[in-house]
Amino acid sequence: VCEEEINKDLEKDMDLAYKIVKLGRSARNSANIKNRQPLSEMLISVDTLPKYYEDIVKDELNVKKIEFGGVELESGTVIAIQDIIQIDV
Repeated sequence: VCEEEINKDLEKDMDLAYKIVKLGRSARNSANIKNRQPLSEMLISVDTLPKYYEDIVKDELNVKKIEFGGVELESGTVIAIQDIIQIDV
């Protein structure tokens, strides 16, 4: 593998998107909300995520809208409230 060809920013953004999806699935499971049931909104405690990755997260978690900069929680805490899921990344 040629290390010069590896895009570190791409890897960092994809790792963040993967972590958000993983935590979102965990929150859905904890709240007994199936993935096929769409959610109106998800709050994520990160400043921003590139649009491309935002679309991936919305598709993977079946969410219509993502809000960034959600309420800060203890690291790793996931809260599911009715039809809003809040994730602290």
